[in-house]
Amino acid sequence: VGLTSVGNTSATIPDMSGYPRVIRFSRPVEIPVFIEIKLTTDDRFPVDGEEQIRTALMDYINGMKLNSSVIYSRLYTPISSVPGHQVDSLRIGTDRANLDVSNIEVMYGQIPKTSYPRITFL
Repeated sequence: VGLTSVGNTSATIPDMSGYPRVIRFSRPVEIPVFIEIKLTTDDRFPVDGEEQIRTALMDYINGMKLNSSVIYSRLYTPISSVPGHQVDSLRIGTDRANLDVSNIEVMYGQIPKTSYPRITFL
């Protein structure tokens, strides 16, 4: 009795009366985001500037919502939060071998994620 749960994962939990009930749910599928950046820096670029850019990019991408595509041009904002550089090239993709200068389309039930080793500087 009640609502039927749906999803590709299930778990059994006791209801309010202690009877076991199977609930179903879906977890988002993580879409890996790889980023490759080439910079020209000047004397205003911090010693840890690459680390600051990595952190800004990870915060931005890992803070995106479910079903949100990665818009290529919006990556310049977190990159530009660190002073003393110009971006000579920026390429992104869902695997290191196929980087491009276009958006990463994220479908229903997916979420973009990146990590420290997925962001490289040339």
